Amino acid sequence: MFSRVIAPAPSLSTSSGPRRMLGRLRRTPMTTSLTARPRLRRRTLLGLLGALLSASACGASTPPVAEGEEPLEVELRGNRIVFNHQLQFGHDSAEILEPSFPVLDRICELLGEHEEIFRVQVQGHTSVDGEVQHNQELSAARAEAVAEYLRSQGVTQEVTFQGYGETYPICREESDACNEENRRVEFFVDSR
Repeated sequence: MFSRVIAPAPSLSTSSGPRRMLGRLRRTPMTTSLTARPRLRRRTLLGLLGALLSASACGASTPPVAEGEEPLEVELRGNRIVFNHQLQFGHDSAEILEPSFPVLDRICELLGEHEEIFRVQVQGHTSVDGEVQHNQELSAARAEAVAEYLRSQGVTQEVTFQGYGETYPICREESDACNEENRRVEFFVDSR
């Protein structure tokens, strides 16, 4: 089994939102000298700070639901975070695909709402397709990628990850649907 702890550390968000906002501000000409008006300067700086903090906050608003698609649901049930959309990765890789980000962002929001949670364990699982050792490494790499994403989005809890490979299948049939069900990432939490 592969596991590693990612210790919480203060960091700024690396999302493009604040950078994009700063780029726009740099291009905006100032018609009034801020040094000549201390009150205006203070209000402007406070407004800028608030905008940057809100733009870099973990979890963007939930995107609109496409017709026929189930709305995203993420909730805390006991010591688990459960959600109704599967996380997606590139084929045979730990690259998190775009449809996964709304789910992960909502998980970040949920963690921010629960101060009693002090640790999150991200668990990666694979199907039985492929070599056992490769599946073990792939599950750990995917769990690590998700853990790193949570940290990059400002999750303050301790984030650990564990790869279980094909050790704990949900489904034991030999079918594509069963294999897809077994390829998953799960979230367990420890609370005070």
